[in-house]
Amino acid sequence: MFRKNSAGEEAGREAGEPERSAAPAAPTERGADEARELPGEGPLASIVERLTARGADRAVLTLVQRGNTMTHQTEQSVGDVAPSVESGTVDQDSPLFDAVADLYSEAMTSPRGAWHRARIEVGPERDGVRPVVTTYGFADGAETVDTWHSGRPTPEAPASAVGTQDAAEDRHAPAGPAGQAAAQPGADEPGAEPPTAEPPADRDPVTAPAAVPAAEPAPVTSGVPVITEVEDSAGSTAAAATAPAAPDAGGERVPDHVDHEEWHEDVEPAAPTGPAAATAAAAAAGTAAAGEDHDTSAPETAVTTDVSPSYRAPAELLDRPSPEKLADGNLVLKEVEVLRRLADAQRRLFGEDGTAMDVSTVLVRVRALGTYYDALTHVRKNGFWDQRRTFDLVPEELLHVQELKDASYVEGAGAPVAMMFRFRPGIPPEVSFDYADEEAFVRYEERLPAQNYLEELRMYPRTGANIPQHMNEALQDWNY
Repeated sequence: MFRKNSAGEEAGREAGEPERSAAPAAPTERGADEARELPGEGPLASIVERLTARGADRAVLTLVQRGNTMTHQTEQSVGDVAPSVESGTVDQDSPLFDAVADLYSEAMTSPRGAWHRARIEVGPERDGVRPVVTTYGFADGAETVDTWHSGRPTPEAPASAVGTQDAAEDRHAPAGPAGQAAAQPGADEPGAEPPTAEPPADRDPVTAPAAVPAAEPAPVTSGVPVITEVEDSAGSTAAAATAPAAPDAGGERVPDHVDHEEWHEDVEPAAPTGPAAATAAAAAAGTAAAGEDHDTSAPETAVTTDVSPSYRAPAELLDRPSPEKLADGNLVLKEVEVLRRLADAQRRLFGEDGTAMDVSTVLVRVRALGTYYDALTHVRKNGFWDQRRTFDLVPEELLHVQELKDASYVEGAGAPVAMMFRFRPGIPPEVSFDYADEEAFVRYEERLPAQNYLEELRMYPRTGANIPQHMNEALQDWNY
């Protein structure tokens, strides 16, 4: 699916030179200064979602296209911790394959053409929005840089009802006697003297409320009474209701009822846990009488159970390896014969002190022609495929490749030229064979030399009808 580069491009890469064309390299092209909103659907959105799916604050994905192979390097970090780095090939088994293939195909159909290198940077989330920067490099040395933002801003928390805070402040503000208007007519006019509050003449000045020098205008409200408190000389408080006032300039209205409880944080003791919780529960329900049955006396052995009504048994139950059924793609060996040979490899990978205890799958793909064979191994870890050195995980003698090839030979049909082993902990290995194409399970950039095909046919003779076309073509080049 990915475009194969020309021989000149490949030679340039092998020499360590940057990719360039005959024309001068184009300057870096930048998108709009203002970040654009990342589309909710599409390959780029899928890649960003996968990069941040495991809670990463920052992530960088670098993609490099070489020939028919796309490689990736993924960096993910949380907080100030050093980023974790994963790398591998973007093949059909990679979780990135679909999104990266769509992104590459999308570029191929654009006027600019396909990129050779892509870098996708995802920044930390702020107020529900993540910055995303994409940089695409092309064969002529040009680059395009675009800035996006992913997500939606977090809506601001609803503000408290307008006027409630002012009303709370007014409880401690001095006010005139009860029933006095909060705002006197003309109080705001130039030259008007502020009204004063004096105690009536027939009241005792000692027991009467202390005179207030000036009644400050009450806060403007929506027309509902605001309760204020007036502290007298004895330290007690008296409530005074101000007269309704005109609505404020913003036209907003305060609530008809102010719940003062929301202004006080109730400090509750922490709920007891562990043994203390059990003690508190017993005290609340009453102390159990001595000898009374508890949960510990419930039966501890299950005789019958109730199967979930929604459960449906699998249509095909998984059978044990068959001593009669041939292994997948093999013309001679039975399943049990193949698995018996691979038992030691399974134990080496997932047994005590195994070499692959940190992964969920080990996938080994082999191409074997004559006495030559090579192996390509990938492991599945944390949702990604990563390439590993085959014989660091499992020794050559435990795979029994040459032994399986010899035992699978059928005169006229030949021997398998491709094998695939899928190892998973707790599950018997899955093994497949192919007699016709050494690239049946994975594609290689180049076929093996013709002398390997010649050796294969000398060691495992075939009829002309069973010699694949690509093998015949290689032999013609070798013979003529």
